[in-house]
Amino acid sequence: MIGPGETLFIPNGWWHTARSLSFTISVAFDLLGASNWPRFRNEVREMMQRSKPAKRVLMDAYLGLLGPLLSASEALGLARTA
Repeated sequence: MIGPGETLFIPNGWWHTARSLSFTISVAFDLLGASNWPRFRNEVREMMQRSKPAKRVLMDAYLGLLGPLLSASEALGLARTA
């Protein structure tokens, strides 16, 4: 059981479920980075299995370019954080 002010860390790729026994306010962060981008891209590929071939190719090309661009942006300090 997690109490007020405590944090639960769930590693990348671990599915989970939660149930609140009382009124609760929760904040969750899902972060994509170089370490989990390939897994994300594979999950998108799986979700798009039934899409039209052209759409699948375009999405895969888009994600193939976006990942390295985001990594470069972060490495150069161009990425904004809130």
